[in-house]
This record gives sequence, C-alpha cells and structure tokens, in this order.
Amino acid sequence: MNLLTSKQVLEITGIGCRSTLWRAVKASTFPSPLILGPRSIRWRSDEVDTWINERPRRTYKASAQMSMEA
Repeated sequence: MNLLTSKQVLEITGIGCRSTLWRAVKASTFPSPLILGPRSIRWRSDEVDTWINERPRRTYKASAQMSMEA
C-alpha cells in the first residue's frame, strides 16, 4: 500500500480539481483520506484503485452493418 497526495489522486483518477475531489469525499462517493498530521493528508492507493475499478465502464453498441443494394 502506498499513500497518495491529493495531486497524485487527481492525476490517477482524472478528477478535474481538488474541490470536486472534496465534494466526492464529503458525499461519501470517494474514499476519505488519512490524517497524518495537522497539515498532512494522504489517500491509500488500494482504496483509490478500488474506487477506480468500481466505476462503470462505458460500452458501445456494435453498429448494424448496412447492406448496400444498388
């Protein structure tokens, strides 16, 4: 297990900004960080990885092959 900074979490997850990250934490839709000291927080990499793996995947339907009759 590694500990990640907020900057690393943003890079790994693709979340756009820290305010969005904190909104997700407060809404309990993203893992809460560990408090290491008065000005030091980190996220557990395994919890972030689990969150990423639980995200729904976008699927694309195969397009129907159009028959060309001329």
